[in-house]
Amino acid sequence: MAVYRKRGHDQGNPHKVRCVVSNTGETASHPRRDDSEPWRACLRDEDTGEILGAGVVLTEGVVLTCAHVIQKAQGYKPGSETPDVAVAVEVMAQDELASARVMPGCWVPPTEDDRGDVALLRMDRAIQPEPRVQLRRLRCPRGRTVHSYGFPYVRAYGIYASAVLSGWAGPGGEWIQIDSVPQREVIRPGFSGAGVVDERTGAVVGIAAIAYHSDLSHLAWMIPVDVVAEYLPAFREWLGPEIPCDRWASPAGAILIAVGAHDEAAVAGIHVPNMVDAAGKSADEVYRVLRDTPASEPRGSEPVGVTGIEQAQEPEKVLDSVVGPMVRNGATVVLRLSDENSPTARLVRQRQRDALRVRIDALTEGVADLAQREDLARTHRRRAQARLRPPPKITELSALAAELQLPLAALRSSVDDTDPDRLRRAVERFERKLDRYLDQVERVAREADAAMLVLERLRGLVASYNARAVQHGLLEDKELEQPLRAAREALDAYPCDLNIAEARVNEYVRAVQHRLRAGQ
Repeated sequence: MAVYRKRGHDQGNPHKVRCVVSNTGETASHPRRDDSEPWRACLRDEDTGEILGAGVVLTEGVVLTCAHVIQKAQGYKPGSETPDVAVAVEVMAQDELASARVMPGCWVPPTEDDRGDVALLRMDRAIQPEPRVQLRRLRCPRGRTVHSYGFPYVRAYGIYASAVLSGWAGPGGEWIQIDSVPQREVIRPGFSGAGVVDERTGAVVGIAAIAYHSDLSHLAWMIPVDVVAEYLPAFREWLGPEIPCDRWASPAGAILIAVGAHDEAAVAGIHVPNMVDAAGKSADEVYRVLRDTPASEPRGSEPVGVTGIEQAQEPEKVLDSVVGPMVRNGATVVLRLSDENSPTARLVRQRQRDALRVRIDALTEGVADLAQREDLARTHRRRAQARLRPPPKITELSALAAELQLPLAALRSSVDDTDPDRLRRAVERFERKLDRYLDQVERVAREADAAMLVLERLRGLVASYNARAVQHGLLEDKELEQPLRAAREALDAYPCDLNIAEARVNEYVRAVQHRLRAGQ
């Protein structure tokens, strides 16, 4: 279905929508479409209605897009710091089009190697879609599942594309590579400027920038939101909190037990500067005293201490509804007891072992996470070494997860028989080792990414210069046909000799530059 909408000027209404009926019975002014992401926008040429690309509506009528999308508009004139050209913006779930222009100081056109390429537009009327878009930096992009919604010319109302993020790539390492998902739609021309959405959080983590397609691969790249912020300082006000690495972390703190009168001595090697007296208090009263202490902070912050728990109004409720949540949140809680043989003391020791079991259960998940990351890193390492010539030097991984299986089983079986303080120290040593092994795996993954980055940078150069040639009417230019074919053959070769590929890509780039200069 192809339905065309444009602003009408013939009846004096600058926002009137000209409506065409499609072959499905829908009307262009009221199409049936998914409005779960109302911040999506389609950008069109104001005069012809031709789709230029996509955009992300931020707030109060501000739109983020790629600069090359604006450069495709008929009224665009190169050379100015802020181009004076209007484009039509069709916001999802809106019945009218708005006109938009580049905001002063918010224009970064693509360089020769396609760096930059971002712009902010201001619409002629304030539009604030609800819910508002979330914009968040993705600290660890590898393996994240994403989707995008673009407007290829064959689908005027847009299509979804699903993909998986591979890692940092592109010119200067500014982009993140997007790998297509088999048997799903791929990012293609018409997606430029479209928000790339992280499936887990629903946040926009970048905008689609460029795509490369051949018989062997379907690749695309996005400009991450933090790179956009580096080019456009005005964009920073819309950035939300960073999405942390999706990696194992110990979810629980610890309960330490001290017996006897309070003094300033360290408990199990941990200094406890403040003790809260629970004697005579209800669980709610103890909570109110503790809520403004470091108890609510993650493990590793200043520990909190509680004394007099045996004389509390409800000792077990204090343990389960006050101390328990603090420990699960990662706090280290020191409980000072007056009688190590009291019923409350026995209850405390049981809760102490329960907290250790939670941490050991988490270690089981952590080792499983390590095994998966290990396999993925080895796969990327093998792919890079098989794909490239000369083979890149990438650290070889030993069987790290397998090495941890037996010690983990020993920890799990010793919870009831080992002194809790000794067991806690063993658990902490295991956690530190698991963290070191995860770091090793991440280093190998980064080495594999860096090796493949050279190839993807060359692909990006060919794709960007080919797009530039097409934009200037050189699609069937005879002088460019042979060097383009040679560059693509070198890049698609398996294995790919990087020295040959780089020489052929540079030859094609020079050929395009020569033809563009000749046409000026």
